[in-house]
Amino acid sequence: MAEGRLGVVRGVREPGGSFDYQRCGPLSPKCLDFFINEECFYECDVNIGKFRRYENCEQFLRSGSLEVKDVPIKASYCNEWYEACKDDTICAGPNGSIFEDQCFLDDFSEFCKTVSEHFSSDPAEFCNKTFGDAFFYEPNENNAYTMWFAKGAANPNDWVLPWKDYPPRCDFHTEEDTASVCAAALSPAKQDSYKGVAVAAIVLSCITMALSIVMFGFVCNVPGCSKRKSFAPVG
Repeated sequence: MAEGRLGVVRGVREPGGSFDYQRCGPLSPKCLDFFINEECFYECDVNIGKFRRYENCEQFLRSGSLEVKDVPIKASYCNEWYEACKDDTICAGPNGSIFEDQCFLDDFSEFCKTVSEHFSSDPAEFCNKTFGDAFFYEPNENNAYTMWFAKGAANPNDWVLPWKDYPPRCDFHTEEDTASVCAAALSPAKQDSYKGVAVAAIVLSCITMALSIVMFGFVCNVPGCSKRKSFAPVG
């Protein structure tokens, strides 16, 4: 387990210490902002719960953390992220992941390269490998998520892949947990920000959504998230 890159717990090995995006030196503000967007998306957007790595509750419980697999990300967003970071230096292992053991060694300097060097100037490789297999580059943007949206806007990810089900509920969550999250999801303030169809969808899927929120501990406690005026990248 590793204390998260910006303060959250992630299911990665940690041979040498807490993870830091800037192990190889400071990232440019615009590049770092994209990584913060990813943290906020990962921690706070219930929709990625559909892509939980372990559907079996015992496996999920043993893993001790939320892990997702193959969450589709809009190709255009990946392209913008790559462009913002291509000249920045990060640590990545032989498979391109920032979570590989080599980046937790005492001497990791040989694995510090620019993003364009790590991923052969390919935005798809960047999206597909940087976080292991958590995300993938999806050209069909109707079936893919974004990691930011304008302040005050409805979450566009709520309309993506509505036919895909959440994994089964795990027994170690209570009905009280479900009720409290469901009530929050259906608050008047939140309803006002959604289109009529989205409100209806929330009502119909509330139990499933609530279970997923509780199950994965989506609490937006990432440093920087609560202070952001929107999820829009800097610049």
